[in-house]
Amino acid sequence: MLKDKTLAIFSLRTFLKTRDGYLSSSPMGEYLEKYCSYFKEVLLYAPVVNKDIFGKYDFKFSKPNLTFRCIQQCPVSGPHKIAKYAKFTFFIIRDIRRWDVGLIFFPGFLGLLAFVLSKVFSKKTVLYIAGDWGESIRAESLQTKKVPALLKELLANFYFIISKFVVKCSHVTLVAGMALYERYWAEGKLIARRFPIMKITPENFYYRQDSCLEKEIALLYVGPIIARKGIRYLLEAVSALRKERIAVNLELVGQGVDNDYFKKYVQDLEISKYCRFVNYISNGEKLFNVYRKSDVFILPTLTEGEPRVLYEAMSQGLPIICTAIGGIPGLVKNQENGLLLPPRSAISISTAIKRIISGKALRMKIIANNYKVVSEACDKDPVLQVVELIQKHL
Repeated sequence: MLKDKTLAIFSLRTFLKTRDGYLSSSPMGEYLEKYCSYFKEVLLYAPVVNKDIFGKYDFKFSKPNLTFRCIQQCPVSGPHKIAKYAKFTFFIIRDIRRWDVGLIFFPGFLGLLAFVLSKVFSKKTVLYIAGDWGESIRAESLQTKKVPALLKELLANFYFIISKFVVKCSHVTLVAGMALYERYWAEGKLIARRFPIMKITPENFYYRQDSCLEKEIALLYVGPIIARKGIRYLLEAVSALRKERIAVNLELVGQGVDNDYFKKYVQDLEISKYCRFVNYISNGEKLFNVYRKSDVFILPTLTEGEPRVLYEAMSQGLPIICTAIGGIPGLVKNQENGLLLPPRSAISISTAIKRIISGKALRMKIIANNYKVVSEACDKDPVLQVVELIQKHL
């Protein structure tokens, strides 16, 4: 039984620290807090901020057996970063005799540090790989655009080697998507695809047979406004379609460090009146309504695990266009429940949008098949999956 055990969770997500406690974004907050029902105590290690700049922290933790071990978020480099890792190390060493199992979200340096210390102190671990560390280095970033391509490639290969080693040494590994499963299955003692962390039930589904029924076609992107999500290529595709006199409008829902850059890029492309930036919207009915008013969902990402937004779009009856990156091809089958594209190609995006607009039979097929995919995902409990793996194998 796990009721007499303590679970340590090492999160990649940043939390908000307030006078009244800690907040997280939904549905991640509900997911983490649910572990409190299965364990005597849960220790949560994570970086924190003191300001909710983007308005994304909408879930307040309340379980009495949840203890926070949080470190202030700091700049990417410099002495503050060293102090952050030193404090994190101190927390783990101080607490490590209290906890029995560690759930480590990876990749990232905090996750790597937690894993190394857990091995030093012979603690059992469940590794949760949310994405490809190497590909995230290769992907575009306005913050690292001056880094030489050769150095990026060397770093990407180095991080891949580290990731393989960590998987090989972990007791149990969960991965986001089939691509990561195929990459690491030969390394781990036990490796499984993780169930999606989402806040969708059949009651939230929006049923429709078709979309793109009006003269103006509403395109939708939901996610962080950052370069590695491929937003540049989506904007260029909208520009190309407008030049062809195809009536498309794009709504981008989310916030990110590259927000100002892309707002200026829209002006440079002279498509400002066809693109609308919307601040972060919490997961729930308000966000679902945005999906319901749209005709096509597009995710042109350059690096990814298995994104929750695809499940959300499926549940709201939207045909999907996305890049064949990371775990996406394990979720979206080309021309069955979406259109898969190569990354970094505005031409591919614009061509796919035209196919969706002109192809009623294709749209209806994608929409119908997506309801089946998301219905199966709704029946799976990601917390129970981890709990059962711990009970059976650890």
